[in-house]
Amino acid sequence: MAEKKTETLDFDALLENYDEEQALKTLSSALEPKVIVVEGDAVAKFPDGSIYRLPLTFSIDDADALKEIDGDDAVEQMRKLFSRLCGETASKALMAEPFQSVSAFANRYFELFQKVNQASLGESQASLR
Repeated sequence: MAEKKTETLDFDALLENYDEEQALKTLSSALEPKVIVVEGDAVAKFPDGSIYRLPLTFSIDDADALKEIDGDDAVEQMRKLFSRLCGETASKALMAEPFQSVSAFANRYFELFQKVNQASLGESQASLR
């Protein structure tokens, strides 16, 4: 629910050069976590300075457990994924971050995960020849 603020803004002055597209682009950029790969983990630094690590490799048992979340909605899928891969405490902290930041991290995580899989499958197939 929106909170009523008593803040005074000069909307007429603000609207003179207002560029909604630029304002949203700036906000989106500010919410984007920085993600790097360190020692086989996707490590994300969120806008508030919090850092989270998720492994880019996991066991077949983990993969089986993650397959079971397919029917859940996107938020529940993220919650279960993070809980399984980084533990309950880190998962709870991560889920308290802005949704847009968490979603961007999850998207980036899966991009990196796919790249790792493609690279390892490429090497495996090459060794079979």
